[in-house]
Amino acid sequence: MGSVRHSRAFAAFTAAGTIGILAHMIVIDPFALAGMRIMSGLCNAGCYTVIKSWLQAKATTETRRCAFGTYRMVDMTGSLMAQAFIWLLEPASYVSYNLLALMCCAALLPITLSTTPQPEIPAAPLLRPMLAWQRLPLAAAGVIVSGLTASSFRKVGPVYGVEVGLSIDQIALFLSAFIIGGATSQVPAGWIADKFDRRRVLIGFSAAGVAPTPQPWRCRARARGR
Repeated sequence: MGSVRHSRAFAAFTAAGTIGILAHMIVIDPFALAGMRIMSGLCNAGCYTVIKSWLQAKATTETRRCAFGTYRMVDMTGSLMAQAFIWLLEPASYVSYNLLALMCCAALLPITLSTTPQPEIPAAPLLRPMLAWQRLPLAAAGVIVSGLTASSFRKVGPVYGVEVGLSIDQIALFLSAFIIGGATSQVPAGWIADKFDRRRVLIGFSAAGVAPTPQPWRCRARARGR
């Protein structure tokens, strides 16, 4: 992004992600699929970085809350709609992968045709991940816990659903419930953080996020054993 600016960086990440999606239909190999998943993860992170950087640069003190609130609503609505495709489309089918690729290509049109001036990019500092841990250890730990819980759940959730005997539509509802719960919890979580010490609140939410959940197949097995 520092070399080619925001629009070209977003186009490059999106194009690379589209290549990864289409390659799923060409190479059927566990190691190749793992590499594609890594590639798609890097592309997603790149796109999010470009979007948030652009918003940070353009938003003012008066419009920042509205801008990022709208961004989060659009982001979570898109994530919720994506779960519905699990219900509507056949998994691992030619049509499913092509539809995703078409959506990625469509995402390029607004940003490549926009005449809005791109924000200026300041000189990028050196990447120092340990600096975040030294300055804000609890915040860094919270980000790690969030990544381990939310991202892992959304990726492994369908596999979990298949293992416990859920149908395709039930898996879609299962994943959608996770996103809806995260969206609706923003207001009470913010209220709690305003009323109590944010460090304690973060620790409490992190502990709840990594807490083990009941395993339904074992519960059914125990019930049958009785």
